[in-house]
Amino acid sequence: MKTVVTREAAKFLGISMRRVRALATSGTIWSKKVGPLNWAYDLDNLREYKTKRDKARAAGEVRGAVPQGVAVSAAKLVVAPDQPVLLTREAARYLGVSMRHVRLLARTKKLKTKKLGPASEAYFVEDLSRYKSEMAALRKAGKARGRKPQGFKPDPQP
Repeated sequence: MKTVVTREAAKFLGISMRRVRALATSGTIWSKKVGPLNWAYDLDNLREYKTKRDKARAAGEVRGAVPQGVAVSAAKLVVAPDQPVLLTREAARYLGVSMRHVRLLARTKKLKTKKLGPASEAYFVEDLSRYKSEMAALRKAGKARGRKPQGFKPDPQP
């Protein structure tokens, strides 16, 4: 049984050290404490986990933020057969804004969402397209907000 430390395990799996620790604490991968701050991971167990993960990705079965039973194809999720959706990161890339801004749009009811779990939401592609075209039209007309608040008047110079 060959063991590796957290940094090597993370590099081998292509994920962060924090994610490796989370997998170990959840019992997904085997680990053993070998010092006050160090953990050892079984290399054979890591290979097995990586193989299973890669097979699941190839088959389109994504686990974690996406609940089981939701079909996944590329970056699009299918919640209903006729309504494709994107996760927050993909929605942000699609709109060209930050993930925080996408969540703000959802909170202000400018985008429809589907709750997938405690910390993940899906955004309907149709709604994202509508919002994107509306913003493009506003920008073209010079009415897009964001640069100056409405009613903005500079202070008079003394």
